Amino acid sequence: MEAARQADAPSVRVEPLAPVAFLPPAPPPVSAAPFEPFSLALFRFGQSNRAAKEACDAILSDPETRINPLTFIGAHGVGKTHLIRGLAKEFKTRAPHVLYRSTEAYVNSFFGALKAKNVEAHRERFRDSDVLCLDDLQYLSGKPHAQDDFLFMTDSLLDKGARLIVTADAPVASLRIDQRIIDRLSAGVVVAINAPDVDARLDMIDAFALDERLCIEPAARA
Repeated sequence: MEAARQADAPSVRVEPLAPVAFLPPAPPPVSAAPFEPFSLALFRFGQSNRAAKEACDAILSDPETRINPLTFIGAHGVGKTHLIRGLAKEFKTRAPHVLYRSTEAYVNSFFGALKAKNVEAHRERFRDSDVLCLDDLQYLSGKPHAQDDFLFMTDSLLDKGARLIVTADAPVASLRIDQRIIDRLSAGVVVAINAPDVDARLDMIDAFALDERLCIEPAARA
C-alpha cells in the first residue's frame, strides 16, 4: 500500500536557489547640529525688526556689552527661533561653550534629573555655558519648580558673566512666571519683533527665489 501511495504522489521538482545578493549596509545618517540650518545671514531684517538687528549687532560686536540678558518677544511666525538659533550658531565660532535648547527640552531635563535624583548634573550642563539660548520661555508658565531651577541657573550665569538669550511669545510681564524671573529679564534688554512689513516680505520672497533659482515676474510681486 505504501508503495502504491508513493507511486500515485505527484513528482516534485526542486529548483536550486538563486544566489542572494546582499546590499551593503546603508551609511548611518549624518547628525546635524541643532542650529545648523539657521543663519543670521539668511534672516531678513527690516523696519519691523530693526531693534532686533541692533541688539544682535551690539552683542556680537562688543563682548563686554551690558545687554544681558537679551529677550526677544513676538507672536508665532515672526522669526524668533530663526534669530536665536542664528545667534547661537554665530556665537559658536566665538565661545567654547554655547548651548541652544528649547525651554521644553530644558524643563524635561530638569524633571528627568529630579526623578533620577541627579539635579546637579542637569544644572552643571546649563550652568557651564558661556552663552545659553533658550527658546519659548513661556513653556515655564505653571511650572513653579522648574521656574525655581531656571532662576537659580540665571543667577549663576549672570554672576559669572555668561550671556543669556531667551525668546517668548508674549511680553515678559504677562507670562505666568515668578516675578523674580521677570525682574531678571527686565533688567536686561527686551526687544519686540513685529510681523514683517511689505518690504521685508518682498525681500524674503526675493531671497527665497534666488536660493531656489526661481524667476518671479514683477507683476506677481506687485
